[in-house]
Amino acid sequence: MKKIAAYIACALCLWACGGAADSNESSPVSESAIQAAISGTEAQDRALLERGVRQAAFLWRAADGTEEEFCDLVR
Repeated sequence: MKKIAAYIACALCLWACGGAADSNESSPVSESAIQAAISGTEAQDRALLERGVRQAAFLWRAADGTEEEFCDLVR
């Protein structure tokens, strides 16, 4: 009985969290904006900075602001 309750609880959690994962909205941040944001950095810091900027760009949505506002944020 406890296993069934645990499965039901897991299913409900997955169902409740499913709305955010199903979003088909893509990021308005272009590759050129990402490259512009990381340009001018030292080689040793570039890989880490690029990873962070790409992660932020992936999560950025039109409701968060324009591409220019994203670039201002990450610079």
